[in-house]
Amino acid sequence: MKKIIYVLVLSLITITLNSCSKWLDIKPDDQIYPEEKFNSSEGFQQTLSGIYNYMSSPTLYGRELEYGFLDILAGYWNIGSYNTHRYYNDNNYDYTNTIVKDRIDSVWIGLYSSIRQVNIVLENVDNIKNDVDYNIIKGEALGLRGFLHLELFKLFGPIVKTQGLQTISIPYYTQVTKVPNPFLISKVFLDQVENDLQAAAILLKDDPIIKLGRAGNGNDGDFFSNYNYLLDRRGVRMNYYAVKSLLARKSLWEGDLQSAGARAQEVISELATSKAITLIEKANIENNYASKDKRFSIENILGLFVNKHNLYTRRSFEVTNSDLYTRLAPQYNQFLSKLYTEGTGNTNDYRLNNWNISTDYFSKFNLAVEYPGDIVTYPQHYEVQLINLPELYFIVSEANLTNNPKLSVEYINKIRAVRNIPELSTQADSNTAFSYLMDEIRREYIGEGMLFTYYKRWNSDIIRYDGNKPASPGVFVLPKPAEEDLFNISN
Repeated sequence: MKKIIYVLVLSLITITLNSCSKWLDIKPDDQIYPEEKFNSSEGFQQTLSGIYNYMSSPTLYGRELEYGFLDILAGYWNIGSYNTHRYYNDNNYDYTNTIVKDRIDSVWIGLYSSIRQVNIVLENVDNIKNDVDYNIIKGEALGLRGFLHLELFKLFGPIVKTQGLQTISIPYYTQVTKVPNPFLISKVFLDQVENDLQAAAILLKDDPIIKLGRAGNGNDGDFFSNYNYLLDRRGVRMNYYAVKSLLARKSLWEGDLQSAGARAQEVISELATSKAITLIEKANIENNYASKDKRFSIENILGLFVNKHNLYTRRSFEVTNSDLYTRLAPQYNQFLSKLYTEGTGNTNDYRLNNWNISTDYFSKFNLAVEYPGDIVTYPQHYEVQLINLPELYFIVSEANLTNNPKLSVEYINKIRAVRNIPELSTQADSNTAFSYLMDEIRREYIGEGMLFTYYKRWNSDIIRYDGNKPASPGVFVLPKPAEEDLFNISN
């Protein structure tokens, strides 16, 4: 009997290991790694290019981690009783549904797959240690590794506010391996994020973005023909300011509000001097229609080009689309109208008017559809947002909610001013200031995949038109692939 049990357990472990490591063998289609590829800066640039392109796939930031899955969970879209809609079960938080489970598994696999590609870069980058591009390449890769792991933690890690930093989270990979790593406690995991980001910040201290700005071109040639010219448009690559901003974000997720606020303020102050990334101005959104910056890409500290953005968004937002399987219309009449036009909202809001938020229409993405393939002339139509400058203002605001609610509201008002809406009274207690902050964040991030993770970090009920969804680990901690949990059951 013992022998039978031993054989069964051994077989189960073998099956589990094979299944668990499936993402470890995945490569983006455009990435092959011949030995000679890593003997020059160009080879590393091409490899990083493949990583960014892979991240822009619809299972990741091309759809699901932007306006798709994550914004369904945040309650932005009107799915209602359309039980044939592709997000119907997601909208009901049915993570056991096969389609939803596959969607979540694809996020896990996709992000860890990207990390594996980054680790391939890092394990070979010392081949070009004397190259002029070495610091930028290594800094970019370390920053990406920290960013991608933090993204996984935000979705699959615990609710730190209630479950604490000693709770088991997820694996952190610093090497290329086909052996699944054990789950780490949250504090150790976030320390790893800190280490990678700090190392990246040192390497990127002379990042061209500081002098050239987020859209500056430091190379000759056509940037848009390939996503691999290292010094062009640093705002759509991991850069110095993105790494510094991620350190503030990491502190926020760790629950260290004081450090988060100080780190965010440091970046705001640096940008006030360099002007490398600025808040939107009236001229950016009131010029001719085709060149409008409707998505406020000028504010992106870290963006990502999605070359097929027009194709991905068309089926969800094109006004002529009547397909109830794919259509995403804002939950407006019963829900968002009050947020944008009543209470702390205002009908002059640039977001409301430029994104045409209404019962049947949402035009934040329509310029990519109307000008397909014109990424050279209108790159802002094809850029998705990973970190934006308002996030830093929101971090400073949140960091001061308890001790200095007046200052907290002042930072909210700085964003309201550039959104063309009146200031709020700074004579507010911490609870009132928090409600102001929550309203502003809810208005700011429709279509960007951010709000759900804010709710999670706050451990706040998800505000929905059909009744708030109570905060709970069952809602906020996405289920890891079953084979991952099985492998790590003893950790």
